[in-house]
Amino acid sequence: MSAATLDALHQDLASLRQALDEEDFGQAGDVLARHDRRLREYIDTVGLQAPLDALRDLLQLQHRLQGDMLAARDAAAAGLRGLRQSGQASRSYRELAP
Repeated sequence: MSAATLDALHQDLASLRQALDEEDFGQAGDVLARHDRRLREYIDTVGLQAPLDALRDLLQLQHRLQGDMLAARDAAAAGLRGLRQSGQASRSYRELAP
């Protein structure tokens, strides 16, 4: 059972990666919620018998995804700042135009 559960956890992360790559953030949220439930169930079920190396691998994948999500968030925020500044510049130009 534990191998299938670990496989499901890895599949969740692969599905999350795909949703993020496709910019399907609604799907990504659903996958993330499912992954959280499965991970908690796995830890509750397996407990101290969980294979540490497999959990370390899973944690590394999670950290990589988290880093990618943070980078995407920062890029989106920079884009929004640019749009806001452009809008402000455009308004200022219109106000100053004769």
